Amino acid sequence: KNLGKEDWCVSVFGDNSGVVKLTEDWNLTFKVETHNSPSALDPYGGAITGIVGVNRDPLGTGKGSRLILNMYGYCFADPFMGAEGLPYRAKNREKQLLHPRRVFEGVRKGVEDGGNKSGVPTAWGFLRFHEDYLGKPLVYVGTLGIMPARIGGKPSHEKKAEPGDLIVVMGGRVGKDGIHGATFSSESLHAGSPATAVQIGDPLTQKKMHDMLLEARDRELYNSITDNGAGGLSCSVGEMARESGGCLVDLTGVPLKYEGLDPWEIWISEAQERMTLALPPDKLNELMELAEKWGVEVTAIGKFTEDGKCRVKYRDKIIMSVDLDFLHQGLPQRRMRAEGRPGGSGSGGDVFEEPGDLTLTLKDMLSRLNICSREYVARQYDHEVQGMSVVKPLIGVDDDVHSDAAVIKPLRDSWEGVIVTTALRPDYSDIDTYYMAAYVIDEAIRNVLAVGGSPERIALLDNFCWSSSNEPGRLGQLKRAAQACYDYAVAFGTPFISGKDSMFNDFHGFDENNNPLEISVPPTLLISALGVIKDVRKCVTPDVKMAGDLVYVLGETGNELGASEYYALMGEKLRGKKYVGNRVPEVDAEKAKRLYKALAKAMDAEIVASCKNCSDGGLGIALGEAAFAGGKGMEIDLAKVPTEGIGDRSDTVLFSESPSRFVVTVPGERGEEFEKLMSGNVWARIGRVRDDKQFLLRGLDGRLVVETGIEELREAYKKTLEWG
Repeated sequence: KNLGKEDWCVSVFGDNSGVVKLTEDWNLTFKVETHNSPSALDPYGGAITGIVGVNRDPLGTGKGSRLILNMYGYCFADPFMGAEGLPYRAKNREKQLLHPRRVFEGVRKGVEDGGNKSGVPTAWGFLRFHEDYLGKPLVYVGTLGIMPARIGGKPSHEKKAEPGDLIVVMGGRVGKDGIHGATFSSESLHAGSPATAVQIGDPLTQKKMHDMLLEARDRELYNSITDNGAGGLSCSVGEMARESGGCLVDLTGVPLKYEGLDPWEIWISEAQERMTLALPPDKLNELMELAEKWGVEVTAIGKFTEDGKCRVKYRDKIIMSVDLDFLHQGLPQRRMRAEGRPGGSGSGGDVFEEPGDLTLTLKDMLSRLNICSREYVARQYDHEVQGMSVVKPLIGVDDDVHSDAAVIKPLRDSWEGVIVTTALRPDYSDIDTYYMAAYVIDEAIRNVLAVGGSPERIALLDNFCWSSSNEPGRLGQLKRAAQACYDYAVAFGTPFISGKDSMFNDFHGFDENNNPLEISVPPTLLISALGVIKDVRKCVTPDVKMAGDLVYVLGETGNELGASEYYALMGEKLRGKKYVGNRVPEVDAEKAKRLYKALAKAMDAEIVASCKNCSDGGLGIALGEAAFAGGKGMEIDLAKVPTEGIGDRSDTVLFSESPSRFVVTVPGERGEEFEKLMSGNVWARIGRVRDDKQFLLRGLDGRLVVETGIEELREAYKKTLEWG
């Protein structure tokens, strides 16, 4: 509200997805969901219903959005682990967990089929690996939509079912699939977890429904709309009934996949590809004609009332009559106990000697699962359908290095672009969830800025994936993470517009000797960022462009290796188990904001040739990726990097994961202009782009500590997941 006319939020936390303003004439809708429990039992089914399910959130926001972008994020255990280490859901070696590789492939294929067959570009995604995702994977899916700001002269984000409106269901038919899906997804995975709770997806049916709904929307046929997700009709109709003041539903006429469903099953089934409308009775015939044109099944199953009750009948008999107030507010809020204190963030001494061969170490870092190329996965997804892509998932001279964000141009008559990106760092939760949350907010913002976004036009979404809410210690961690979300959203001026939490991401089972076993996911927070760039022709990518360009590092590097990829690598090498440490990166929002504004000015002035966010693996990874993405070498002096508390170790400069940093290249003739814009911030010119393919880094003592070719770095980056 303090932003006044600059406030671009339209509807936040009040509908199926968040709504922000793109232009005066167009709004964006954005939602990210998880489908973790279903994907643990049926990876393909869980993933395909996850992506088509989240598609319906923007479709059911306001009067309905056209879907323009899908995104994904997968958190798995090591896909190369041996099968002998897999636990069981039941005693006596029964119901063994699926291998992470099988989960990986099933989930990947499910999102591929759900997105590609729907005609929605899957333009952004990530992978994350951690041993504690063995019990239950995390499967994030998100969808961006666009809708006119006004429809029929009224704000498109507003909707209201009126008394007397017909309750109309459309799309897929109801079956037993998905019954108790919401319940199943809200508990730990165990021996009794039913595979039948996983829904069955049909993206082609939903595609037809999507196209029909947009035409019905533009004809102003309905007053309100929502999707049938968790809880099925019970939730969609029950929620819309609050708008009118009541409802009367007749389950007799609900289209079924097959006979034999009891009324309660029809009421709560989460069978997919269904939407619920509030339709004025005089518009029914026109809607039916439209349904015939598109080949979509449409059925009226009751009406909205104003009697304050949710009433359901079946075969002329009332089987449920509940006061709406009781239905929505009857269950008392749980009071839960949280406890805990801040984690370590002290100085933390060195736990190992600096490696003698930093060239080999850099290659090993590039090959790590959380850093390496995900090209195999990205290439399964169609990111070009609809013809809007500007900054693509893979960039560089060979289109084989990941960008920091995706940019699309959704309007034909405007150069405005939309930026989508994500950040997630569960390892930092081993030290302190407050700084974990602060870091991923900062990283998501950095990703938007790295492609040319404006720091004034960034909105955030949160997805908390936690373990049991019955554990006070875990709740204490959740409280600290939520506090960081508030603190840094306010500090950066980046509003949260939507979100979702998923608790009970635990596994309760047995090892091969029938010993009880519990695995809980690490406290995991996904931050998704939605940004706007006024002119997509000013977008920047991470790949270096021209020999002779100057290389800069923006931001300060500290001794912040706690829970870093480098500590994990060295621990695995030296003792077979990752080091954690206690110095987690801490974000200084005020310093970061000044730097981000200066960088945005330089990009708007088209001074910056390339920009790479420093995140996983730190400065060394950012430099390497920028170089081999552009097909050119680099010559860098690490002694020139601005540091604090580093000491004399070059490996700390290379691999510290301090926040709020970028690697930027600038044409030589514009270096002075760039440096003036950076005045008052922490930055340094640290080298130049070479006209050959040599990658040379001088250490703090002036010696060459990394000497290799960019093709060797590229090979290390690409080889790990080249199984496709």
